[in-house]
Amino acid sequence: MVNPFNKPFKEVDKSGGKFVSILIFGLFIFLFLYIFKPFGITQLKPAQQIFVTFGFGLVTSFMLIIFKYLIEPLVPKVNWTLGKSILFNVMVAISIGVANYFYVSIIFPQNFLLKYLAYKTNSRKLIPGIY
Repeated sequence: MVNPFNKPFKEVDKSGGKFVSILIFGLFIFLFLYIFKPFGITQLKPAQQIFVTFGFGLVTSFMLIIFKYLIEPLVPKVNWTLGKSILFNVMVAISIGVANYFYVSIIFPQNFLLKYLAYKTNSRKLIPGIY
């Protein structure tokens, strides 16, 4: 039986709209969090809600820009497979989760503990970095 993760996978190069799609994705995160107010965002004052949710959108956009423009060009695309693509996107999603943890640690001062970082990034549903 053939392993589907070893099948060749060619990514579509959307070089023209990469940056715009990253900004739109960050805007989507901001609007989604601000409109639906999950994770106890309703407990904040209205001005804080805008600030906090906008920050999550910025952090997401920033991490996607780092991966798309700094890390992805360093990754060799020779023999790129479905499994490698999935692994890369999981790394993007985990890095967004870690960056959001640091963002929350900064705006709501708390002690940084590695076990909490591991718990938060593993227990939360991460939004995949599709761009």
